Amino acid sequence: MKDGIISYAQNFEDVILWRALGHVPAGNYVDIGAQSAYEDSVSRAFHEQGWKGVHVEPMPFYADQLRKERPGDVVMQVMVGAEEGIGALFAMSGTGLSTSREDLAEGYERDGRDVTRVVVPVVTLDQVLAIVEGDVHWLKIDVEGAEKQVLEGWHGSLRPWVLVIESTRPMSQEQNYEEWDALVVERGYRFVYFDGLNRFYVSDAHPELADAFHVGPNVFDRFQLAGTATSTFAAKLNLDAAVAHDEAARRGEDLARISAELAQTKDELSSTQQANTEFELRLLQQRLEASERQKALLADQAWAMSHAGRLQEELVQTKAAAAEAVAAAIAQVSDERDLALSQVAKLHGDLTIIHNSTSWIVTAPLRVLSRMLRAVAKAPVSLARHGVHAFKPAVKRVVFGVLRRASRSPRLRRTAGNVLASMPALDARLRAWHGAALGRPAVIHPGPQAIAAVDSTALRQLLAEPLPADVSAQARQRLLRLRHAVVGAKA
Repeated sequence: MKDGIISYAQNFEDVILWRALGHVPAGNYVDIGAQSAYEDSVSRAFHEQGWKGVHVEPMPFYADQLRKERPGDVVMQVMVGAEEGIGALFAMSGTGLSTSREDLAEGYERDGRDVTRVVVPVVTLDQVLAIVEGDVHWLKIDVEGAEKQVLEGWHGSLRPWVLVIESTRPMSQEQNYEEWDALVVERGYRFVYFDGLNRFYVSDAHPELADAFHVGPNVFDRFQLAGTATSTFAAKLNLDAAVAHDEAARRGEDLARISAELAQTKDELSSTQQANTEFELRLLQQRLEASERQKALLADQAWAMSHAGRLQEELVQTKAAAAEAVAAAIAQVSDERDLALSQVAKLHGDLTIIHNSTSWIVTAPLRVLSRMLRAVAKAPVSLARHGVHAFKPAVKRVVFGVLRRASRSPRLRRTAGNVLASMPALDARLRAWHGAALGRPAVIHPGPQAIAAVDSTALRQLLAEPLPADVSAQARQRLLRLRHAVVGAKA
């Protein structure tokens, strides 16, 4: 009689499979819906006996656990279906109820369970079986109601010796094997055993294995319970293990307390020994003090230690001074940077005020004319003469653009009228140009002050008016240059 195994499975599936296949050295298994590497595992006992296999488990937590605990085995983090592709898995963490069937998932949600839909790859059973080298001695299918879809993807010639297929609806004793039993039988298998949860089938190629399934697991199988199964068979064992664990924890606490007391006793003993040692040292010191040479030596030693202390203090002070100097330099640089940024911001604000002012907008064409005149002045005499005639059309276009803009803005119209009131010659020229271009009177209507002729003295008085007090020095210089440009244009 061969030795028994330690059973980890939920319903002793590993016990009866070992009874039928325990004579096979280093066999192969395929576990579809493997789930945990510890709880309710059918493959663990066989792995401990030197067998190898393939685990199919789409849940990441269990797949990682199997990779860690089943060295040498293949772990496929996929689902198995009728066709290769992509499928939806309705996952329930911490349970064995994850399924690819949406109707079952909806029922779990109605019961208050937390269901998460994830997308995972789908392979066929043929692709899984092709990974195994040699015979597959047992194949287990536990996919929570999707057994038919798994079997529909099996078209190859490879035939595992024994099939174990869950044949009851999830969390129920109601059997549902009628949905897929014909697919198994037509592939050359014979039903041999039902354990209340799974149906076992033996291949027609190995009829000698059928005798192992006449009775269920019993005392003659000489197996032991590991206590990791979730079934009630292991409840007492799990309870005893929990009690033993609590007792071990209590004893561990006692051991820790005793160790602490022992450490305290050692400390007290060490303190007593230290006191005795200090007493002996004092006696020795009294004897040594009788020697003048020893006194001198102790004095030299004290001086050296004092000198070393002063050096250490100086070093600390030097480091502190250096740190303060660095901090001050950093603060100064930061202040200078902030001041520079403030000045830049102020200049930018002054420039924005100038650009948005009415005087800047009104004198825009004068600035253009000034640049044109300076360009002509810098050119040779012959070119300058030609340039004056060439610039006239450009000057008219600029002036007409300003007039059109003024005609659309009452504010600009009033401001331009007041400015031209002090420049009769320029006012007459603009009116002539505007009337020749549009065939109607000029758009700018000067006020009453423009009726009388204003000479150059009045223009200078206008330009001599004080500038606004809130304009910066740099803006003031720019406004002065603009006024000079106006005087040049008037001349």
